[in-house]
Amino acid sequence: SNLMSSSSSGPQTLEEVKYVASRIGPSRDRRDDGFDDVFASGSGDKNHPAAAESSSPRTYSSLAKRQENPDVVRKDQDSKLSEKEQARLEAEAQYREYLARARKADLKDLEKYQFIYTSGEDSKGRPIVVFVASHLPAENVDMDRVLLYIIRVLDPVVSLD
Repeated sequence: SNLMSSSSSGPQTLEEVKYVASRIGPSRDRRDDGFDDVFASGSGDKNHPAAAESSSPRTYSSLAKRQENPDVVRKDQDSKLSEKEQARLEAEAQYREYLARARKADLKDLEKYQFIYTSGEDSKGRPIVVFVASHLPAENVDMDRVLLYIIRVLDPVVSLD
C-alpha cells in the first residue's frame, strides 16, 4: 500500500508527507525564531501547551528544544568548582575590590583617631594589631570609610602569610 506514485520524485500531498514522516521518524525544521519544530504524525506530548495551541501537525518534543552541545556541557560540569572553592574565589575578588578602593581613598582624617595600629610582634614573631574602639567616634564617621581604613592597615599584616 504505497501512497506515493512511482513516477514522482517525492511526496506531493500532505498525506504523502505524513506517510513518509511516519516511516522515517521525526525530522527537524529550523524556524525563523531559532527554535526547532518537530513534524511527526501523531507523536509528541499532547498535554504540552505548545501542542494544544495548534491544529497543525507540529508537536512538542524534546528534540524541539535548543540543547547545548553535550561535550561542552560535560566539560563545564567537570570543571565546575566546589561551592566552597567558588565562595573563596568570590570573597577574594571582593577583598581585592575593597583593597583597591582603600588604596585610592583619602583616609587621613581617620588616621588621627589611632583606633587601629600594629604594635610589634608576639613571642612567635606574629604581628600584634591593636584595636581601640573607644578612640573611634562612631557617630561622627562613615563606617564604610572606617572599613576601608581597617583594610588598608591590616592588608600588610595579612599579606605576610
